Amino acid sequence: MTSDADLATMKLRSVNREEYALVRELRIAALRDAPESFAESADEASARPISYWIEQTESLIDPHIMFLVEVDGKPQGTIYGLVD
Repeated sequence: MTSDADLATMKLRSVNREEYALVRELRIAALRDAPESFAESADEASARPISYWIEQTESLIDPHIMFLVEVDGKPQGTIYGLVD
């Protein structure tokens, strides 16, 4: 049986424009973790200028929505939905 003390606390919240550096960090981590799942490499993503990440983050939150997944208060990944 699992006690409440054994369960991680997961939180889902929307990403804001100022979190472009975090979006970048999580994207590069995902590319390193599962390179076969993506069309670009971690090196390619790392080489992109900060202006790219600012624009990318903004484009994924307006008019779309991007969520940040946190486990025990630590960012673990992102999920987003696109308006068609």
